[in-house]
Amino acid sequence: MGCQICGCNYIYDHDDELHTKCLNCCWINDPDIKTLEDYSEINKMTGTEYKKILEKYPQIKEFIEGYKLVTTIHPDSIPLAYHHDLHGQQGCWGVVDENWNEVITPKYLFPLMKYNNGVYMACKGTGWIKDKEWDDDQTFEEGKGRYWSKEEKWGLINFEEKEIIPCIYDEILCIDNDWFEETHTNLFSVYRHQYKPYNIQEVAIFDGNGKEIIPFKYNDFFWHENEGQIIIYKDGTRYDDEGKVGVFDLKLNREIIKPKYNSMDYIDYNLFLISDDRENGFKSTIINEKEEIIGKEKIWNFVSTSGNDDRKYEGTTVDDKKYYFNIKDNQIVDLIEVEKNIK
Repeated sequence: MGCQICGCNYIYDHDDELHTKCLNCCWINDPDIKTLEDYSEINKMTGTEYKKILEKYPQIKEFIEGYKLVTTIHPDSIPLAYHHDLHGQQGCWGVVDENWNEVITPKYLFPLMKYNNGVYMACKGTGWIKDKEWDDDQTFEEGKGRYWSKEEKWGLINFEEKEIIPCIYDEILCIDNDWFEETHTNLFSVYRHQYKPYNIQEVAIFDGNGKEIIPFKYNDFFWHENEGQIIIYKDGTRYDDEGKVGVFDLKLNREIIKPKYNSMDYIDYNLFLISDDRENGFKSTIINEKEEIIGKEKIWNFVSTSGNDDRKYEGTTVDDKKYYFNIKDNQIVDLIEVEKNIK
């Protein structure tokens, strides 16, 4: 028996105890809506029209500003994404307007994510292929039971399907919501991976107009939404103990601290916690953007802003004590010790 609302064969049993609705229709909880025609009265569409739309686009996602995300392949037919963890969203995705006219032809591997300036994050590839033979136990052993695209290349497109950032990159992430006011766009970190002769990655930053803000000269970034100061990694990433760390200032468009420290955390604007002492458990020092030392060296485990009106910063030291304090003229002032919270 198919879905009682739309008539499709994709019954979804997670949110529907009676197992009578598909994934698209499970959100309809009104007991008076029992058939496709009942739903169509609310949707201002005849049952026949809506059924044809569902046949054309097996899954529909509501989207913003009157547009809808649609796919011509039902995600249930593709159990697992090979490279990315967007399970249940694989397909051939596009965009239709409120009159169901295709704005972007369904051909992208994952749902298109919209950002400022009318751009969509998109993934192109060779299409979904079953990898060797199906593993009946669904254990997903290496080489079995997976659907995958030989290529998954990410970029940005607009409504005209023009590639604002070419869909040639291995990964793309939006690293801010609306900070980059110079062009009123989002910022995106774009990754290139190389697996031979060894695993490395290069990363750059682009804005939503496709302008390169930071070229491919670093191996990783860490973004803090902190007025444009980005932790940069050279010859390593934030996930390993290799390489060196520094700071790039987007407003100044240059490195303010060259990558030379073993570890670094952002505390506040122009204030960082650094360590070059792996042997002693990363005993850390507070520095400013000029690399001037604030207070004593190598005594901190952790420092952050406190949210306290009287003392802006809080930190724990290597001897397991907790303090609140201010910083003035490159010195720690108003220092008080407090009891650590016992959980």
